[in-house]
Amino acid sequence: MNVLAVGAHPLDIVFLCGGTLARYAQEGHTVAIAYLALPMPESPGLSLEQLTATREEETARAFSLIGAGIHFLRFGALDFCVTPENKVRVTELIRKVKPNVILTHDPEDYHPDHQVTAVLAHESSLLARQHIVETESPAIQTHCDIICMDTVAGISFRPEQFVDISDVIETKRNMMLAHDSEIKAWENDPVLPWMEWMEVTCRYRGIQVGVRYAEAFRPLHKWGSLSSQRLLP
Repeated sequence: MNVLAVGAHPLDIVFLCGGTLARYAQEGHTVAIAYLALPMPESPGLSLEQLTATREEETARAFSLIGAGIHFLRFGALDFCVTPENKVRVTELIRKVKPNVILTHDPEDYHPDHQVTAVLAHESSLLARQHIVETESPAIQTHCDIICMDTVAGISFRPEQFVDISDVIETKRNMMLAHDSEIKAWENDPVLPWMEWMEVTCRYRGIQVGVRYAEAFRPLHKWGSLSSQRLLP
């Protein structure tokens, strides 16, 4: 099976579904990830080019741990929105990867870029099957389920499916630690140190279903994005 995880920014995918992707890879599935937006400049002394290079190198290190393919679409972070041009580029990504399942942000997540990513993933998955939409790759025939990842901090999210990641939690930790610049930037924050935040979230979702660590998901409730099969590990 081909699995595609589509996130807005570096670290999003690892934080929200890194353990599930590790499970997919462990079970022999082909995993690809895509980040749509450029990072937001966070330091006046660091150019966007430098920050982008750093974040993409960290992403490569993180996903080398599970052998995932990586795609960076590099949409502008300040003008990231749903446009015909952006939909065509995501459509081409989907046609190239030919996923059986797409994991992406929940449309109700807090960040506008996450919301845009969810819309682009959904609309482009429909366009990918339309022969009238021309991209470099031909239209695909396969049905593609779309499954929404947990929201950041779990706000307004009603999980419907869980994945036990207890056996791969160390892999998820190492994938998180590969994002060195972001982890260090927040490690002394009294509320939001990334590693503790991840541990608490995964423990809480695990407690809900009686395992040590888990990640939470829900199918996108739109016709054409659902099937009768469970495609999560």
